[in-house]
Amino acid sequence: MFFKICFFVILSLFAENVFINCQRLKIPKHLSLKQLLTRQEAKRSKDFIESGLGKNRQMRVVGGFADEYNIHKYSVSIQRRRDAASVFKHRCSGTIISDYHILTAAHCFVSRESQLRRISDMRVFVGSNRLDTPGRYVSIQYIIIKKRFSYDPWNNDIAVITLEESLSVDNDLFLEKMALPEPTELLLENETGYVAGFGVYKYQQHQDEATGMVIERPVFPIIRHVINVKVVDCKKRNPKFICVGSTDENMNTRQHIADGDSGGPLVVGNAVVGVVGVSDKKAKLSVRPAFMTRVSYFLNFIKEAMSTRYSHYVGIRFL
Repeated sequence: MFFKICFFVILSLFAENVFINCQRLKIPKHLSLKQLLTRQEAKRSKDFIESGLGKNRQMRVVGGFADEYNIHKYSVSIQRRRDAASVFKHRCSGTIISDYHILTAAHCFVSRESQLRRISDMRVFVGSNRLDTPGRYVSIQYIIIKKRFSYDPWNNDIAVITLEESLSVDNDLFLEKMALPEPTELLLENETGYVAGFGVYKYQQHQDEATGMVIERPVFPIIRHVINVKVVDCKKRNPKFICVGSTDENMNTRQHIADGDSGGPLVVGNAVVGVVGVSDKKAKLSVRPAFMTRVSYFLNFIKEAMSTRYSHYVGIRFL
């Protein structure tokens, strides 16, 4: 009897403590269940980025803001290694468009010397807004690139990745599909949207003790970031392209769309309307608009690539 009484006393104290802690927990009304699940992760992300800089170092925001609450779950990291003995590193960003398919840029898989990357040395990271936290690593089955892709002149910079396993997006709170635009989508001029990716978005500055010079190095991608942009007029009026500029003419950032954002989505409304290409990432968007691949122009290619099935290893194919 004594032990039973002790057990119920301890149990009641535990329940009271849980109730008190729950009462103290303040849940913002504007956050959904999905966002709440990643709030603590976002706090760790912010603490991680802002810590360990030292007294003589400064972090300068390149452009945009961190996706701290993992809202943009359709954005993925495409990673590559040099060989089987090397580690995987972030190379490009991409967009989930189905359980098996990622939309991205062709130049992520083809060098300027027209050399194709090896499928075995690439993978896709999904399910987290941070590259240093648990997510899912998914193998690539094959990649289909739009034929006649080229760097100079820049042309047909679009590709579709087919994964080896289903992402089961509808059953995963940390994943989301992005819709494709309507075929009738035209210029979208003056529409506002955003670019989401894992590109370098901060620079670390420190003073070299020997020379006294201030050295600036990019901080490698850690957390997904988002850049607000405005669709602007492309002077060339090429139907394959879509151009974006800055939403803030007074931004003092060196760039907005950064290295590592390549292949990531330009989102307007609830659809991916553009794919980040090989624009000059050293220039401000307020000075020089960024050219992107217009998704609506390549809808037939995308749908054909998604419906194509290979029963054997094909690596990278052109369609």
